[in-house]
Amino acid sequence: MLNFHYCKAFLRTILNHRYKDEIIKKIEENKKRLDLKNIGNIQPLTGLYVLKIAEQQIRVIIEEKKSIDIKGNSIDVYFVRDAILEQKFENEYGRILYAKLKNREWLKSNPLSKEDIEDFKIDYLKKQENKEEKKEFPPKNLISWLDDFSTLPPIKTC
Repeated sequence: MLNFHYCKAFLRTILNHRYKDEIIKKIEENKKRLDLKNIGNIQPLTGLYVLKIAEQQIRVIIEEKKSIDIKGNSIDVYFVRDAILEQKFENEYGRILYAKLKNREWLKSNPLSKEDIEDFKIDYLKKQENKEEKKEFPPKNLISWLDDFSTLPPIKTC
């Protein structure tokens, strides 16, 4: 299962956007995969991925970070860095931004903040603490009355 973390820049960009829920839903659809490779609406670049939401002309920039150390565990994370919404799509993405993403110039001018990495670590630890432990069945003396139902004759219906 993939670990996605929504960076502050991404959240600010989509905060009041009308397709906010659809954008997050499209990202979350990929959570159960092993990686983001070979997916039709995600274009892999070097260390980056661009999620294409064609209906709304939106692109989401996702950065892959491998081996983030959390309490001795090495975790791979996909940081959802930014979104190019329809108003910037026509003017900026096709002519300027795509070339910068492809040659990694965008990463050099927009490095991942330490604050986003620390936020991920805190969120990850909280999720690990909140995972439900496997619940055990109640003691036999409390559920033995359920066995009586298996000996009753079937109910006849008209």
